[in-house]
Amino acid sequence: MNEKELIKDVVYRFYEKATADFLIGHHFRKIQEFQGENILKPPMEAFASHLPIIERFWRMQLLGEKLQENERPFNLIKKHEYLKIRQGELGRWVVLFKETLSELEKEQRESSELIKEWEKRIDLFESIFKKSPILLGNHL
Repeated sequence: MNEKELIKDVVYRFYEKATADFLIGHHFRKIQEFQGENILKPPMEAFASHLPIIERFWRMQLLGEKLQENERPFNLIKKHEYLKIRQGELGRWVVLFKETLSELEKEQRESSELIKEWEKRIDLFESIFKKSPILLGNHL
């Protein structure tokens, strides 16, 4: 599996978990495009326009892809401000994402430098979110 395919796989696997998760699923369901039969487990097709954006974000982070001429820089904190994320929810996001990476690494039966870098980026974003008064300041 090449690096772009790996990123897509991880993003989709993570979203399958997170969108149905008891603690953070409600945040993901705020952006779904339509509702499926099971309200608490939306189909991945309901995120068809969002998932490529998330894949692109991670390719930029992990593979160094550059913004296209028509793309504007992405402010991660501002983009998530409306969610009013709580510290426990942030922690759950980290646990689910790292769990997803670990599962994939076990399936591949080899340690991947990309996965190790991804885990470092997750830790970085967690610390950025924890320091943000916009996201967590009033909810601790």
